[in-house]
Amino acid sequence: MATRTLTIIVQIFNGGQYIKRLLFDFDKQSVKDFKVIFIDDCSLDNSYELLTHNIEGHAFDMCLLRNDVNRGPGAARN
Repeated sequence: MATRTLTIIVQIFNGGQYIKRLLFDFDKQSVKDFKVIFIDDCSLDNSYELLTHNIEGHAFDMCLLRNDVNRGPGAARN
């Protein structure tokens, strides 16, 4: 069993307009063995829905979490 050496945490707050480009950029990375943890920090736009609908079919593993209240970038990443 291979071990994953890289995990990227991305806090999202009202970033719906950037999500498709972000996923595209992650797909194009030369390093392929990494995981991205997306944390939606109570976005008021469609960020969470876009991530939910685009969670499969990428060259990397991803996980999606959602805060129940807005906690800000530092607390969301912790």
